[in-house]
Amino acid sequence: MFSNRSSDKTPSTYSSCKKSAKLEAMFDKPTVELDELRKLAWSGISQRCRAKAWKILCGYLPGNSSRQQEVMQRKKEEYFHCVEQYFLTKDEDIHQVTKPFQNSPS
Repeated sequence: MFSNRSSDKTPSTYSSCKKSAKLEAMFDKPTVELDELRKLAWSGISQRCRAKAWKILCGYLPGNSSRQQEVMQRKKEEYFHCVEQYFLTKDEDIHQVTKPFQNSPS
């Protein structure tokens, strides 16, 4: 049986690699074009680009790449503050909103 080994990539693998390259090039620009990102994301995003693409699409990260580092740092600080506030001190009185259930004498 003869096989064409000139390329190990199937057409779908080639197109997903091409899409990933487009996404990475888009992320390297000063500003991400949201309409273009939506179009590329519509049929799926490779795992390598998915996290950043969704953060931008959902508004978690700005499309302006010069602000992304600053925003991520602020969001991480906010997250750790919330963890500290609500999980490390969960047993303190300040977080006890409800009173324990008491049986009323009948």
